[in-house]
Amino acid sequence: MEVTLTTGDIFVVDQADSFLYSAGDPSRLTLARSAPKSAQALAVLETGGFEKSGLDEADLALKCASQSSQERHVARARAMLAKTGADESRLGCRGHPALSGIVNRAWIRTEYEPTGI
Repeated sequence: MEVTLTTGDIFVVDQADSFLYSAGDPSRLTLARSAPKSAQALAVLETGGFEKSGLDEADLALKCASQSSQERHVARARAMLAKTGADESRLGCRGHPALSGIVNRAWIRTEYEPTGI
């Protein structure tokens, strides 16, 4: 199993926007990337989309997570698309290198071209 360490920058404020705490570089511009995933999943749950599509708890876990393009993640994502009647052409994102060096090296060895999943 590959273990990764994620670091970040944080700036915490209260309801009045008064500074409470910071770590790292709180002035650094940061894109949302994975931060909204849980909120997006909550919207699908609240509207009944998960049940209507036949999605399960493992699908929900992947929906909320940052994944590293490991085979099991890709297979789960493809299965989720199939359950909803969609395919990879419906994804707005395109292929990019995996976060995992192990996965990237495997892709190079097999001449795999990453897709939106």
